[in-house]
Amino acid sequence: MLFDSHAHYNDERFKDDVDEVLSAMNENNVGLILNSCSSLDEVPDIFAICEKYPFVYASVGIHPHEVSELTEADMDKLKEYAKNPKVKAIGEIGLDYFYDFSPRDIQQKWFARQVDVARELKMPVVIHDREAHKDCMDILREHKVSEVGGVFHCYAGSVEMAKEILDWGMYIAFGGSLTFKKSVRPVEVAKYVPLDRIVIETDSPYLTPEPHRGKRNSSLYIHYVAEKLAAVKGISVEEIENATYENAKIIFKNLELNNEYISKQMYEQCVNFEEFQKKYNEISKERENNSFDVITLYIEMLKEFNCRINKYLLQCFHEYIYNNGFINEEINFDVIFNKLHKNTIISLSEGIENIKINLIMSKIQIKIDFISFIHYLLSKENYDLLNYDTMYYIYSKIDINLPSNFILKLFIRSTNK
Repeated sequence: MLFDSHAHYNDERFKDDVDEVLSAMNENNVGLILNSCSSLDEVPDIFAICEKYPFVYASVGIHPHEVSELTEADMDKLKEYAKNPKVKAIGEIGLDYFYDFSPRDIQQKWFARQVDVARELKMPVVIHDREAHKDCMDILREHKVSEVGGVFHCYAGSVEMAKEILDWGMYIAFGGSLTFKKSVRPVEVAKYVPLDRIVIETDSPYLTPEPHRGKRNSSLYIHYVAEKLAAVKGISVEEIENATYENAKIIFKNLELNNEYISKQMYEQCVNFEEFQKKYNEISKERENNSFDVITLYIEMLKEFNCRINKYLLQCFHEYIYNNGFINEEINFDVIFNKLHKNTIISLSEGIENIKINLIMSKIQIKIDFISFIHYLLSKENYDLLNYDTMYYIYSKIDINLPSNFILKLFIRSTNK
């Protein structure tokens, strides 16, 4: 599936058909979208879209065009908005010397301030840089963007500049401009940047790729960017899709696939209804009068069917057993998930020192296959309730240099066990 890492569906040009456009994403192979923000006034509309469409996430920030009248109170508001669980980055923020809608010194001030906010919140940044390369890089360097990482949206810099960006652990985004017939520099940079540091975007409704240049853009056109990138790299479109999708998930963290896809996964896990029902009956009979702890039931059922808990998967599981009559009364899903999640974190915290000791004692094995080694330790400690948040918890507690995509790889390895 495709991940559009930068779009603006709250834009005026989508006011009449945003629902029609977004409803068509799944059937057109678009799995996730990050809706970027230009001003705080846009946030309520962006949040409304994110709430309605599970596969749409958000960044919050103030575009350089909109910074002229900012105050520190706006930074407090930005921090508050960033608490929304659908918000995955601070942006788009940066400098724009092409239009200069805001004085350059003011742009620089609030760009730097928002990078500091991102570091305070430990969130990645989405960077807008138009004809302001030197000042943009100076600010990012001075304000230690490498501590949080992020993505250069619609990258227009040189290969040399890209080298330092990559050194900071950041990613490079390519959009419609890569497909333009006279596009030279983006193609040169795309050839240079490693595939595991590239994401793709549309910047909808702007920067429409060929062959639709001049029309309103949408995520339905992102496949043209993937196809062009595949041609530049000399690899298949499928490889581009898979790599850029996973890269964007690494940047923005804790993203889930859309509900329909997860539902399909869930039903594939439980495709044998009779077997499922048999196991359910075995568990429930162990409790007097078929009265049982639903959380325990969920854990045992998920273990039996070799599932790993994440929020959407658990929600689909809950709906499945409720709709099929396994549970006679509706249960508060959020309470169930929070209890499961809390129990997982507690069990991890109890054994984390053992993991750290084993890591220190086994550095040679780490060098051979780090991901397999960590997964082996987790299985030895019986951590059955693995999800992305617990992966990140482990990551934060282990004092050792790890691959940049460690958490994602470990999560996938655990999920596919």
